[in-house]
Amino acid sequence: MPNLIKITNMNATPLTATQPNLQKDLRTKRKKDYPQIPLKDLFLWSGLSSLLWITVMITEPIGQWIGATYIVGLLIYIFILFFRGNIQKGLYILFYLATIEPIIRTYISPFPYLGLEYFFIGFTFGVLLLGKKKKVSRWAPAIFYAVFLLLEIFGLFLSVDLQNARSVLILSASVCSSLILINYFSFVSSDLYLLIKNILIGIINILAIIAYSYAANPNISWGSESSFAASGGMGPVQISMILALGIIGLIISTDLVKKTSRYLYIVLIAIIFIGMILTFSRNGLYLTLIAGFCYFILFKSLSFKSISILIILIIIGFIGFNFGMKYAGNALIERYSDTNPTNRDTLVIYGWNMFLENPLFGVGTGNYAKEVAKPEYLGKKSGAHNEFIRASAEHGILGLISWTLFTISTIWIGLKSSKRNIQAIRMTLLVVFLAYTAVNGIKLLIQPLLLLMALTIDKYNESQ
Repeated sequence: MPNLIKITNMNATPLTATQPNLQKDLRTKRKKDYPQIPLKDLFLWSGLSSLLWITVMITEPIGQWIGATYIVGLLIYIFILFFRGNIQKGLYILFYLATIEPIIRTYISPFPYLGLEYFFIGFTFGVLLLGKKKKVSRWAPAIFYAVFLLLEIFGLFLSVDLQNARSVLILSASVCSSLILINYFSFVSSDLYLLIKNILIGIINILAIIAYSYAANPNISWGSESSFAASGGMGPVQISMILALGIIGLIISTDLVKKTSRYLYIVLIAIIFIGMILTFSRNGLYLTLIAGFCYFILFKSLSFKSISILIILIIIGFIGFNFGMKYAGNALIERYSDTNPTNRDTLVIYGWNMFLENPLFGVGTGNYAKEVAKPEYLGKKSGAHNEFIRASAEHGILGLISWTLFTISTIWIGLKSSKRNIQAIRMTLLVVFLAYTAVNGIKLLIQPLLLLMALTIDKYNESQ
């Protein structure tokens, strides 16, 4: 992003009241330089891509091939950008694709289930070969996670379901890839807003599909569980969490930009919030609350502006719940007032018991689901929904240690910045990533990319 104009010629005529035009130009320049989400690009590309996805929905099954062509076209474009030297722009597009991964998995069956993850791993190898490392290296998290990845590979010898184990391994390799890339990318304030913009484009695409689903099936019935119908046929837990990421990005943006853009951001927060709570998955709401607490209370000094934004967000929550009740009725209140963790606490206990019974080598990569189906545990297959517990149960003491050291080293990097804005952004995104993995495990590419985003925010010009 261009710097503000500085006068370096000591013989230059100082600014005075007789130079109003120059003063006006400087004020205009400062206004343009103030970082914000590029709203014209946001609405243009989200509108066009949403129309494409609605076309995909209307023209199924032919629409699947339209969607697949669109995705492959973007991946080819990233490939071209890479070899033209514009690697970072390609990474921006990957953030968009990772955001719409639930759409791809649900509606684009010709595209491989883990296709984006394989592409991202290949992208990382390309950066290793052609990229330029930063002067300040942060290899500790990558080293600790690489140890864990080796355990995942060796654990394949114990796997009883190699297909499931392969999925687990590729997702872990994606996390390791993100930790490698933090040594090659450095995001400043303008990069942060471009990343948030691309995430929001994907979220608007998701909301467009949900809106189409509402129009096609207006008689949605809500109950005591997450609603696939209210999530556009996609996984409600995944959709809820992705929508929460959009809200979190907008909360950060709302705090850092000037008033003119702040009002529009607040409107977007309200729209996304209503879509999020109607999924009936509570995880997105929990992530939003955790992020708000971390950003405004733990890692930033409270100011009048921050308090005002918090009050506005509380009002949005109240209005959003009332608006949601028009569709879901009292079922909305019953769902969000229910404190039942839906067996996630039990799954953690079972996973810890597996670790205690197999402390040296664990049960093997991807074998948690098989073990938990035994009569002495849950009695049916289920994922751990907690990556730390899965690491311990499937890989024993080395899994526990490597995952713990990885977590500590990432938190250390998050806290290392001396600038309050950077520390607040880093730690908020990092805590969201860790909370995400604690309640849902690693399921989507957006999770490793969120980790990359958290650990590569290096500069925010607070004087702007």
